[in-house]
Amino acid sequence: MTEFLRAWAEIDIDALIHNLRGIKKRAGKRKIMAVVKANAYGHGAMQLAPVISGYADAFAVATFEEAMELRKAGVEKEILILSPVPQAQYPMIIKNDIATVTFSLDGAKALSAAAGAAGKRARAYVAVDTGMGRIGLSSDDCGICEAEAIYAEKNIDFIGIITHYACADSSDKSSLREQAKRFDAFCEKLRADGYDIGLRSCDNSAAFTDCADSYEAVRVGIVIYGMYPSDEVKKENLPLLPVMSLKTKVTQVKTVPAGTKISYGHTFKAEKPMKIATLAIGYADGIPLSLSGKGSVIISGRKVPIVGRVCMDQMMVDVTDARNVDVGDTAVIFGSDGGATITADEVAAVAGTINYEIVCRLDCRVPRVFISGGETIGTFSYIGNYFG
Repeated sequence: MTEFLRAWAEIDIDALIHNLRGIKKRAGKRKIMAVVKANAYGHGAMQLAPVISGYADAFAVATFEEAMELRKAGVEKEILILSPVPQAQYPMIIKNDIATVTFSLDGAKALSAAAGAAGKRARAYVAVDTGMGRIGLSSDDCGICEAEAIYAEKNIDFIGIITHYACADSSDKSSLREQAKRFDAFCEKLRADGYDIGLRSCDNSAAFTDCADSYEAVRVGIVIYGMYPSDEVKKENLPLLPVMSLKTKVTQVKTVPAGTKISYGHTFKAEKPMKIATLAIGYADGIPLSLSGKGSVIISGRKVPIVGRVCMDQMMVDVTDARNVDVGDTAVIFGSDGGATITADEVAAVAGTINYEIVCRLDCRVPRVFISGGETIGTFSYIGNYFG
């Protein structure tokens, strides 16, 4: 199938299952909420949801549109929208049995009213800000008072209560412990006042990998896809396999004389005769422009350097020291070929960003090719499936 493609992201289902099994084992009896926002971190939410459903108890997304994509893909399990939902969308999330976070009395009143008008019950998690500074009730007495007023609203089933750690991916867990302390105090006060707060959930991927708390639910994202939140987490606690590789094709190979300038701005000048290969991928496909003149790709099992500026749709590499490179050969942006490997983390380090962004930024015009047992089991293009 890849002979038809100029560039593609290869998604290894076997690696995905390996990661999910490890997560399931580590989670034990705790509820697993699989975070599949941003198109499953660029991996293909609709395509991976059936596999993930075999290991997760619920799904989490960032937007109503992402939630509906899962419903249309046949996901019947609980779906939680983690980000604020416009009140105009309340009737639609209620109709489709999608849960939301609530963190203001006004929002809870509007959600309750929408549920009442529909003759149904809304589903919600109460969000508490314990130190992230993003969304959530304040974790002080004022927040407690507002939470109690929220719980008094009719027509809402409160599934649980959540917070989000800001520094869980750091080896220094003092911030995490302080946030957990605030969260515990908040929950204990509500329980003491007679409120059923449901499931408690704090663990993101970093906290889950390092600490594995005793709360009833965990929310894991990046680790599902075989990447760690940072180099500071205890990787030995959760062995992972990368799920995505990014590949493209060589479209031209030419020998240029010394003094030849390459790409926009002529930022690269050949100091000697060189062999240059052009690749069919660029920043419009998600390649960071900051890789220009930095980093490498793999061709024929050998790392070769990127030269000149990355273009919108193409990029150039130096294959002077590589053997038998020809048009149509595969180049690996990140992944493995022969004995060579480049990870998304390595690409991120060179680009000055994080692995999350490297996989999430892949453009919709890059088809996803799903493999298992080394064989292609499906191909999906977001622009159109023209390849059968």
